[in-house]
Amino acid sequence: MSVELLRYLWIDSLCIVQDDEADWREEAAKMSSYYSQAYITLAATMSNNADGGLFQWPKDIVLNDGSQTWCVRAMRHLQRATTSTAPLFQRGWIFQERLLSPRVLHFATYELCFECNAQNTCECKQDMPDQGWQIKQEYLNGPSWKNTDPTVADIWHRMVEAYCKLSLTKPADKLPALSGLADQMRSRRGSNYFAGLWDDTLLDDILWSVSTLDDKRAPKLVPWRAPSWSWASVADSIRYGLYPRLDEVYCTVMDVHCSWIGPSTTGELRTGHIILHGPTFQGAVRDGRNLYGDPETKKPVSGYFSPDYQLELGVMPVVLLRIAREKRMLGREYLLVLKKVDENRTEFERVGLFEFFPLGSRWNELDWERAGKQTIKII
Repeated sequence: MSVELLRYLWIDSLCIVQDDEADWREEAAKMSSYYSQAYITLAATMSNNADGGLFQWPKDIVLNDGSQTWCVRAMRHLQRATTSTAPLFQRGWIFQERLLSPRVLHFATYELCFECNAQNTCECKQDMPDQGWQIKQEYLNGPSWKNTDPTVADIWHRMVEAYCKLSLTKPADKLPALSGLADQMRSRRGSNYFAGLWDDTLLDDILWSVSTLDDKRAPKLVPWRAPSWSWASVADSIRYGLYPRLDEVYCTVMDVHCSWIGPSTTGELRTGHIILHGPTFQGAVRDGRNLYGDPETKKPVSGYFSPDYQLELGVMPVVLLRIAREKRMLGREYLLVLKKVDENRTEFERVGLFEFFPLGSRWNELDWERAGKQTIKII
């Protein structure tokens, strides 16, 4: 193919110097260009690893000694390659490679499947778009990519939710494996990118929560790969609210900063912080589950506390930072749950998100009228 029809054939495992971090970072910064400008991307969709190859061995047809008559008919539809359960689509790096590529040829078990920016089809002529294809169409055709378009944040949130369900051989690749897509989106949106969040929708983007069940939540991620306010800082899948449109915002972004390792400003991070100014309340988390509006009270606040990772048993003093209220869902409010990094420092880290339900007799448990405003640096 590269000799007769196309001049260049690019294979990441061959074109990136193995075990050379400097070369890897330089090439990772070019992923957006490589895939978005490719004529076609060949996908070993049904292979479990790099040794699986493109082609699958057909299954043998076993017949008896011929004493019976068998009917043979053509199947109207074959098992699709582009289903979310295909081995290739469980890998984190593949998410951006598929969305960036204008054309992808999938080598499936029984047939070839082809997708481009306008169509998704296979040899049996039946279109059955999977979730990845639907996300790609939303990304290509959905918003105007202006910060005044309310769908911009929604589409990014759905992309992040889908991406965070996928696996990475190296956990440190969480942001680099999405950096090519972030580069392309940054040029479209015209906004700045900080560890998976965008400055023009930052108070929307920061309201993520871990979707894994409490008793199955992963421990705090070690080593560090992202600031605690970024979804990339946790090991589990994440989700955003069903009604992310914020009606009233109580918090102001004073500053946000990230420093990167290597040439990419969307990839591997060295440090990052955000400074927010808003109403705060002293509280406590008990046994990693219940949130109390006063460290001394024994009555939990009405709402849902979603810890970002497994918290230790006992009482942990926290600060509740009031972020915003939704338009719908009876005015549900979102609060960041923060703890001091060190008693001798003024920096905080996020430990979870609290969804406060302003209902019933417990509505006044968080008396924001007497809550003071505070400027908080979150790392």
